Amino acid sequence: MVYYEHATNPVVFGTLLTVYYSAMIIAVVAWFWSSYQYIQKGNYQLKKLVGFILIAVFLTSLSGARLLDKYLYLHSPINNDFCMTSSCVLSSEGIKTYNLNTTELERLDVPSVGKM
Repeated sequence: MVYYEHATNPVVFGTLLTVYYSAMIIAVVAWFWSSYQYIQKGNYQLKKLVGFILIAVFLTSLSGARLLDKYLYLHSPINNDFCMTSSCVLSSEGIKTYNLNTTELERLDVPSVGKM
């Protein structure tokens, strides 16, 4: 994987992704579980539901912002080592440092855009 050495911890990324997709569902389930006796009587306690949803919106936006930050860090087009042409990729410092065979890379169709 090209981006592995710069990638975030999979546990952190997985936790943020889980919070992002499950916060609203957990908020509704928590409201239903805490207000079940009142719901049976017809008193729905909507203020409590709004409170749970506001907390879920905050958690969703926070985890979404952190996920976006991690994604943009990995795929940032403004880094110095971001190549926009295949000639840049083939003449990059990484190729020279590790003495990679550029003819083999050309035969394998080096992408014209990519992070080295």
